[in-house]
Amino acid sequence: MAQRRSACYISWAKMKQRCNNPNHESFPYYGGRGIGYDPAWETFDNFYNDMGRCPSGLTLERSDNDKDYSKDNCRWATRQEQAANKRLYKTSMTGVAGVNLFGEKYTALGYNNGRQRVLYSGKDFFEACC
Repeated sequence: MAQRRSACYISWAKMKQRCNNPNHESFPYYGGRGIGYDPAWETFDNFYNDMGRCPSGLTLERSDNDKDYSKDNCRWATRQEQAANKRLYKTSMTGVAGVNLFGEKYTALGYNNGRQRVLYSGKDFFEACC
């Protein structure tokens, strides 16, 4: 079984903190909006049996960001894949995740080599979405 310092164990422990600990900085975006996890995942062994070893460089991702952490809704993903799978914020003025409107310019943000980058900035909404 995986050790307490393994990437898999750390992902599991952080998942539980985001969902359960009101003092955790990310709680409002997880437990605070009703996101939980499969009750079987209360123990690390069950989580590990469902998800397996975390491949190097990947992190735990929920496919549907409005659903709980579970075997059917989770996978190991790159940070870039996770960045592309963001929920739409209530303050979105464009209706497209990752595309923002600043004044008269649309800005599309993405990730490259783990760093956020401006992919497009201009007046064409269609280009920003692409």
